[in-house]
This record gives sequence, C-alpha cells and structure tokens, in this order.
Amino acid sequence: LACLGTLTGPRPGEGAAVWRTPETTRPWQGKGGPMPLAAVGDRAEDLVAKEFLRDANLTDTSLVDDLNKQYASAGIAPITRGAFFGGESTSLGRGSTVRIVGLQAKPALNGVTGRVMAFNEEKGRFAVRLIDGESILVRAANLESVPTPTEPVSTPTAEDVRDGTMCATRLADCAAGAERVTELGRLDNEAAYAVALRHGLHRGLTSALEDEAREVAARWESGTCVSYLHFISTSLFRGQRDRTDGGFGAVDGLRLSAYLRAEPRGWTALLAAAAAVAQMVATAKLPPPSQLAAHRAGRDCWVFFTLALVHRPVACALLGLDGGAPEAPNDLDTTLGLALKRGVLTEAQADAKTDELARGETTEAQLCAALAPLVAAAAKARAKDAAKASAATVKGAMAALDAAGEARDPGSVVEANVFQASAMLAYWCRELGTGVDLEAELALDNVKRAMYRTMAKPLGEATIRKGGFLNQQEYLEVLQPRMGGGGAKGGKKGGRKEKGGRR
Repeated sequence: LACLGTLTGPRPGEGAAVWRTPETTRPWQGKGGPMPLAAVGDRAEDLVAKEFLRDANLTDTSLVDDLNKQYASAGIAPITRGAFFGGESTSLGRGSTVRIVGLQAKPALNGVTGRVMAFNEEKGRFAVRLIDGESILVRAANLESVPTPTEPVSTPTAEDVRDGTMCATRLADCAAGAERVTELGRLDNEAAYAVALRHGLHRGLTSALEDEAREVAARWESGTCVSYLHFISTSLFRGQRDRTDGGFGAVDGLRLSAYLRAEPRGWTALLAAAAAVAQMVATAKLPPPSQLAAHRAGRDCWVFFTLALVHRPVACALLGLDGGAPEAPNDLDTTLGLALKRGVLTEAQADAKTDELARGETTEAQLCAALAPLVAAAAKARAKDAAKASAATVKGAMAALDAAGEARDPGSVVEANVFQASAMLAYWCRELGTGVDLEAELALDNVKRAMYRTMAKPLGEATIRKGGFLNQQEYLEVLQPRMGGGGAKGGKKGGRKEKGGRR
C-alpha cells in the first residue's frame, strides 16, 4: 500500500492484544527496495500499480513473522496459526434461513426465502433450497440472513438476567471506565443478549462509542490501554461465537444491522470511534508496548469493518435504507410508517391524512401515489448524506495514517484495512443507488488511488461476493491478473515510508 517492491498477502491473526482479535489481516506493504515512480499522466496510476505488483511475492510471510516478534516482546501472545490464509468464514451456516436479494439474472427470485444446504467451494456460492423445493447456487452478497421462527431464544435463566442487566447497565455508565466493556463476552448467550436489549443495550453502545471517539487517545496516554470499540467489535458483534483461538472470522450481521436501525446515531458513532482508534495509532504518545497493543486494536477494529460490510442488511442499515436501493413503497401502512420515520410527515400530518381517508375524501391508492415519491426521495437524500459524512470520516483516518510512518503502522496493516473497508463501502454506495462516488469523495492522490483501484477495490469486492475472507487461491486469482506488464522505467526513486510523507 505504501508502494514498495514486495507485496505481502492476507494473513491469519498474528497475536492477541488487549482482548480478542480477528483471524486475518491485510499487510500489503512489503520490504523490497526502492521503486521508480511513474511520471504524472493519463496512465500514471496504472504504471505505478504494475510496477508495484511486478515482482510481488504473494506468499511471503516474513512481515507477519516480524510483527509477531514485536508483539511477543510486548507480552502480546500470538494466536496459534494453521494455514497462512483464512478459509471459508461466513455467518451463513448450513441450515440458516436466508432471503434472496439483489439478483440481476433472476429478479423474480428476489425476496424468496430458503435454507442454506451447503457451500460449493468450486463455484464460490451457497446451495440454497427455496421454499418451493427448487435448489439454486447463490453468491453470499445476494443472501441475507433472516430469523428462524423454529429456533426462538430460550427463556432467560437467572444467570442470563443477571448478565444481560449488568452488561447493559455498565455500558451506559460513563464513570465505569474500562469496566463498561470488559464483560460484553457474556452476551454471546442470545437469552442474555435479549435481556440486555430490554435494558437499553443499544443506547449504551452509542454512548460508549461516542465517548471512544472523544477520549480513546487520552485514555491510552493515561495508561488505561482499553479500546471500547475493540471489545464491542470483537465480542458483541462477533459472528462465530464458538471460536476458542481468540479470533473471529465473521461479523453477526443481524445484531449489527438491528443496532444501526435502532440507533439514529449508531453508524456515525461506530465509524467515528474507528477513525479515532486509527488516529490514536498514528499520533498518540505511547511507550513501545502500548503502541504495539494500540496497533493491534486498530487493526482489529478495521478488520471488523471489512467483515461487517459483506452483509447487505448492514450496508442498507448504515445508509438508512430499508433493504435495498430507495424505492417507492406500495402499501399505505408502510408508506405512512416510512413517511414518519424519514421526516416527510409529522405525527399530526399523518393523523390528518388518515382522517381524510376515513371521511372518504381520498383513497389508499391516492395517498400512496402522493407520498411514495416523497418517501423515496427522502431515503435517497438521507443515504447520500450518510455516504458523504462517512467519506469525510474515513478520509481523516487515512490522512493520519499516511503521515504516521512505518514505525507507527508496521506493514501499513491498519491503513490497508481502512482502504479495503472504504472500497467495500464505495461498492454499496453504488449498488444501493446513493448517487455518491465515495472514491471521488476521498480525493486520493495518484499513488494512493492506484493502490485503491488495483488492490483495495478488487479485494474488497471479491470479499463481498464471497461473503467472508478470501482464501489463498481466491486472493491470488484477484491480484495475479494485475501483476503483468512493465511499469515505468527509471524516473524518481523513493525509499521506505517515513513519518511525514509516503516516502
């Protein structure tokens, strides 16, 4: 990502920091020699990217090994690793009930529910048996999980009530410090989670995330090395609760999208907290062991976003949409509900409309026809505002990391995950019709734009299509077509990334 000579591919978790950590990282910066920069011109980005990838080694693990040694020296134990690359990781397990969304080839199937039967490794798709008995293969990006009515949450035990109440209460307590988040793992239990929801869990999450955005750097500099977002993302919203290796390979899209829909400030708070953690990695005055722990926290928090953004319901929720691109609803109850939610009507105005209907002065069809376009326009405007605000927040995190240098972000690990998360968010902005070109909003320079388009964008979109981390073969298939050809010969030389600039 910093435009050096050797590329290191995605890796499993190299250790545990303060809390739990994900399994895979994206250290894209390697350790090769200086690379000639292309002259600015129409094809400058392509030349930079080709030169960067020309001699890339996609299976080199030396950078990961170096990071593990640094983590170990700071007392951060590495996770036991198996293969170098993450395998299949998605919350769409066998037997899951799903709904088909966003199909272009067979639009008639959109909205149809079915059950996941298996994952076809060769095709990279899920085998889904529809309610009419037909079986089809579907990409993860075209499936959304739905609650299974036959598997209700069990009746809470006394322990569940205690755990759920305690977690929700502590999370809302601004004076509790690190104790606000350290017991959130108790909410792996769905019954305890349901209790916590009834006791204001969502409001407490927003409060803690907003405090994180304001205070995380000062908290770490004072010696309390705990990131609220690190705990929240790697425990509360972790999609694989059976993991015992300290990592996670999926995000619970149902929990996360429900939170984002319930809390109007939820996405803003979540993204601002992540940006603050990245800025802490880049600028906080920390002793070396704490700096390494901060680096791991930053990496984990941004890996969380690359996992969360494989879920279409999460993307819809964060953009304020109700399941897809803004469309006009066609029934009165839905139309009135959305008109109230999106500020098209006040409560008094909605009451007046229903009174007109009761008096026979209008019909349901006429009301829908009048209100539906206004509701759709309000949804699109809200999604556009959310996308632009998100781009501004991410841009700030990118700028801080770009100026930080290799010592602060070894291997540009955090920066790489920020780039991939932004590329995935850009995909959903296009897919869901927001009208926002998020890449243009980021205003990247030539080198960064080349890396974004050549690596972050294709890897991010491939991750969405799969619905989880790419394995080694999939990763190679995405990048190898971009590794051919010669780049600029000669030109200006550059060294390693240093504080204050890319070179």
